Amino acid sequence: MAARTRTSKLITIGGPVGLALGIILGTMAHNGTAPWIADLLPYIDPIGRIWMNALRVAVVPLTVCLLVVGVCSLPKGSTLGAWGARTIGWFVGLLVAGAVFSVAATQSYFAFNKPAKVELPPLSSPIAVNEVSENWVDDILPSNAIAAAAAGDVLPLAVIAVLFGLALRALGEERRKPVEAVFIGVRDAVLVFVNWVILAIPIGAFALTFSFAVESGLETAGALAHFTVYVCVLMLIVLAALVLATIIVSRRGTSAIIAAISPLIAVAVGTRSSLASLPSLVQSAGQIELPDPATEIVLPTAVSIFKINRTISSTVKILFMASIVGVVVSPQALIVFIATVILLSFATPGIPAGGSNSTMGAYIAAGVPIEAVVLFEVTEGITDIVKTPLNVVADFAVAVFVSRSFAPSRTRTSSTLSAVSEEPAG
Repeated sequence: MAARTRTSKLITIGGPVGLALGIILGTMAHNGTAPWIADLLPYIDPIGRIWMNALRVAVVPLTVCLLVVGVCSLPKGSTLGAWGARTIGWFVGLLVAGAVFSVAATQSYFAFNKPAKVELPPLSSPIAVNEVSENWVDDILPSNAIAAAAAGDVLPLAVIAVLFGLALRALGEERRKPVEAVFIGVRDAVLVFVNWVILAIPIGAFALTFSFAVESGLETAGALAHFTVYVCVLMLIVLAALVLATIIVSRRGTSAIIAAISPLIAVAVGTRSSLASLPSLVQSAGQIELPDPATEIVLPTAVSIFKINRTISSTVKILFMASIVGVVVSPQALIVFIATVILLSFATPGIPAGGSNSTMGAYIAAGVPIEAVVLFEVTEGITDIVKTPLNVVADFAVAVFVSRSFAPSRTRTSSTLSAVSEEPAG
């Protein structure tokens, strides 16, 4: 827990500080204000490259392990029950709706206010554009998985990982569990390594943005600010829509729903963790008398695996990144990206910055250079302030939607009401 807190603080504070310093010094070199700063480029560039390569090493094993574990961990229909099945259905439906809304809104926004392009630094890795070729079957499902891994082709490896996970699910528990444990162990070890790399984010962010700013000046800062403001506004719009939908579906009245949701938002902003918001979610469900399964099944499942922000923020991010670096993301590649993000969202924890590294492979598979991915990751500390309240409100909304899909029930057992009243508010 202490390590997570330290990493979270570095992302929130150290990342933006390194980003700002790199932009300021890089812009001064770009404008010729301080020519001696430009002489530092040959020394600073390798630092950024080493840091990016350290992250790049983790992309393939992390993506494969997350997908295999994610597929294996999805509940099976026979064990879900009616409440669980409808809950998962709402999760998938809202995630897809969030992605569709984000694509439509962002493409419409770009029609009249497209972000300015940013020049990549000279040492940047080549941009691989994922267009559908005539031999698209081999591109998606290669005959040699080892060759695909050696070439760093994340998309076919992701497809293979999903298929392997599905095959693993078909095995009996005695044979499946040991294999699944290996992937879980590798996943956890790679995440520890990634956290070590993230501890150097102030240095990495400085070196990377310095190289960008030397080439493009203030355009780098403008692109990041543009994205941050836009994605936060878009998520706030979705949050408001969920509140309105909850008011309409619940039939409890505007004041009752606002009174139940307000403390949830306060706790979410303070903790930046969906899991830490569970006690408040249970208490708010008690205030509007949701039936027992809503607090016993829906809410614990929601805070564990449902993060509606993923398909919104990730979709907007890839569209912004593709626009500023000049990458064309085909519709097919975008669909695969969104599907991957949805699956990965079920496999990453609801903790601060819990999913910021898990989707890196999906961006690269779509053709976005890793330099742009890492550059935009620095904004996570700011956008997380909106992401967590959105996720928690969505968790509460799903509990209401699922409850209303069954026969209305205002009766709650006294034991549940007692437990809810004793839960801490945050």
